[in-house]
Amino acid sequence: MLLLDLLTLAMMVLTGVIVITVIGQLFAMTPFVPSPGSVTKAMVETAHLKGSEIVYDLGAGDGKILIQAKKMYPAITARGYEIALGVWLLGLVRIYLSGTKVELHWRDALKQDLRDADVIFLYLMPHMIKRCAKKFDAELKSGTTVISHAFQFHDRVPDREITIPQGKRNRRVFVYRWPAMAPKG
Repeated sequence: MLLLDLLTLAMMVLTGVIVITVIGQLFAMTPFVPSPGSVTKAMVETAHLKGSEIVYDLGAGDGKILIQAKKMYPAITARGYEIALGVWLLGLVRIYLSGTKVELHWRDALKQDLRDADVIFLYLMPHMIKRCAKKFDAELKSGTTVISHAFQFHDRVPDREITIPQGKRNRRVFVYRWPAMAPKG
């Protein structure tokens, strides 16, 4: 009987977490869409890490890119922020199972101090990218690398754009050195 009660309680808690996550993502307009493995690997390779950097993932989801970066460069400091409770919990499980030392915080990334960042990874919706630009202008040290999957800063010119073949379509990654330059005109 005790086992049945514990299983029922666990299912109720899990259901509650899923409901809270779905409602939270609808409210914040930030769906959880994981990047394909080929894209996360390309993003990490594009960062040209040397191994001692402080790397952030804003809207880190399940921690996939930070796990990839930490496996490729074990000496980096890898920090992520995810606001959706269920996705954050999934990330904690993934990190634990990966055996990597990645920090994944359940917090609003836009309320965190990013002044020590060397590299920032993003896979955020355009309205969030716009909010990030203002924060980055105010906080990031000159030369910080910002790498965005799929969405670009429309008021900035990327240093380069990378195309990653993914099945029948291509994925795009935009690389910026902050402060990113605004287009002329």
